[in-house]
Amino acid sequence: MSHPVSHSVSDSLLRAAEQWQLGLSSGDVSPGMAAMARGLSQTRVSMPVDDWRALTSSDELRDWRAIAHLCPYTQRGFRKPRGYAGDAVLLDYIYGSAPAPDETTPTGRAMLQWMRRESEGFRSVQWRRDYFAKRIDMLAAERPLARVASIACGHFREGQRSAAIRQGALGEVIALDHDAESLEVVASDHSAFGVKAVPGSVRDLITGKVQLADMDLIYAAGLYDYLPQPFAKRLTSRLFDSLRPGGTLIVANFVQMWERGWMEAFMDWWLIYRDHDEIASLADEIDEARIQQRHVFTDPSGCVGYLELKK
Repeated sequence: MSHPVSHSVSDSLLRAAEQWQLGLSSGDVSPGMAAMARGLSQTRVSMPVDDWRALTSSDELRDWRAIAHLCPYTQRGFRKPRGYAGDAVLLDYIYGSAPAPDETTPTGRAMLQWMRRESEGFRSVQWRRDYFAKRIDMLAAERPLARVASIACGHFREGQRSAAIRQGALGEVIALDHDAESLEVVASDHSAFGVKAVPGSVRDLITGKVQLADMDLIYAAGLYDYLPQPFAKRLTSRLFDSLRPGGTLIVANFVQMWERGWMEAFMDWWLIYRDHDEIASLADEIDEARIQQRHVFTDPSGCVGYLELKK
């Protein structure tokens, strides 16, 4: 498929696109997918943010975007059927717990499989799910009948990986989300284990419309990637208030990933990335004397940062 040459699209990106399309046509998607993802990320960092945003929304990338949308993960992120990019079904594509739609072409399936094998972001999201499952199990071993809340829970896939959840070893588990369809899945999969699917938004938590109290563990896996810093600080303070003494709050936030250019150009998916200091500053509205322990760390890939606060 041809593409009009433009001053906004570099020769290197055009060459990457040619390699990408050739690979898709030949059935060997790996070299081309890597070249295109790398080319988009290099283009993103080579120009001012406003110019990059203008390019991603222009007709110049339209033909390429149509090809990228053969991948069901990429297409869903762009179309946003639930009103936002990172919905729970999209995350299930990342986890491998949702099959590609029946109408997905062989090329689209190959693109999705490549993402699952090679994407740093995919690996970090999978690691994040498993990490929170492990933390739930550790808590249950230390504090029988502990109380846990997952904020913006999606399909609560970490619950399927937690022995404590499956064994009903916790006192209370609240899975909170604003998406009613996600909560239906949570209720179907986990209500038998005592998990409560609770409707509510971030604003509901801040205003007190939805209240948590005396929790042993509160965590937010993917929420903070969308919250402006002032709002994120306020929420962190509110969630910390909802802990019992000795309780722990953990929030995750993307730091970086090499396929960011692909997400922004082909999925219109713009996360808020934070560095170590910005993640640490999420606790700025909490009196330091109330924090027993503070820990900031990143996952093995360095893509997602975590702030852990013990009350």
